[in-house]
Amino acid sequence: SERQKLTGAAGERLKEAGNINRSLSQLGNLINILAEISQTGKPRHIPYRDSRLTFLLQESLGGNAKLAMVCAISPSQSCKSETFSTLRFAQRAKAIQNKAVVNEVMQDDVNFLRGVIRELKDELQRMKDDGNNPTNPSVAYSSAWNARRSLNILRSFGLGHPVSLPHEDD
Repeated sequence: SERQKLTGAAGERLKEAGNINRSLSQLGNLINILAEISQTGKPRHIPYRDSRLTFLLQESLGGNAKLAMVCAISPSQSCKSETFSTLRFAQRAKAIQNKAVVNEVMQDDVNFLRGVIRELKDELQRMKDDGNNPTNPSVAYSSAWNARRSLNILRSFGLGHPVSLPHEDD
């Protein structure tokens, strides 16, 4: 944290320092809660959205990740209270236990999507070779239907469940 009196900050810099201190305070609160959950196992609301910093660190702090944290301290006597505060923070952060697992890529899904991409490229090439005319209604309808079908296939993999696009008869 920053000691605002010692920095001589004023105006915009003072406001920025206040925002940084608020974010760091929220991070400290979040670390306390995550450490408590790790030690007790009791479910509790985790306030990731209390600051931009905690929101950005959500996946690292409580998600499927291993995290290394580096804390900077000073041997100076004038920084003693900040050093102790930082060490207490590091001790609490060390108590957090994430359950990181290796994410698996399903080879069948990868192969299927490669096939879909190959089909789409072939279809695009056929349309180019046939001189696809978008003003021809039957060609435009067929193209729109194929595009919807392809998007639905791709979305079913990206979202975990199929999403149908609206049908348009133009």
